[in-house]
Amino acid sequence: MGGIGAWGFSHERDLARKLWSMGYAVIRAPTSGRKACVLKYPDLVAIKNRRILVFEIKATRSLSDIYIPRRQVEKLLEFAKRAGGEAYIAVKVIGSGKWILIKAEDIVKVSESRFKVPVKIISTSSLLEDVV
Repeated sequence: MGGIGAWGFSHERDLARKLWSMGYAVIRAPTSGRKACVLKYPDLVAIKNRRILVFEIKATRSLSDIYIPRRQVEKLLEFAKRAGGEAYIAVKVIGSGKWILIKAEDIVKVSESRFKVPVKIISTSSLLEDVV
């Protein structure tokens, strides 16, 4: 699963480019460093015609459950709430070029420290193009 390092950043850039080409203004948030740890930044924010989409970005080579640390989910939800935006987990299926968007309210808390996006939810969620 994506997230940190050049591998994760390349997926963030890919989604940012796709949203930009669809007419959205797109901002990638800093995900490391002292201030990023204190403030609650999502991976990506996209805005078009007053519609605000807020993303936590993950990548997978095959469809399977995805686990997300609680802190990442909390920052996504807090930012979306403050911005009046829609919170999504954006999942890139590597090799397919497809982005699947899962509404944040569809993920499942499995422990005090993490959440899960079940494969069933991933396989039945909408593609990027259908949401935007």
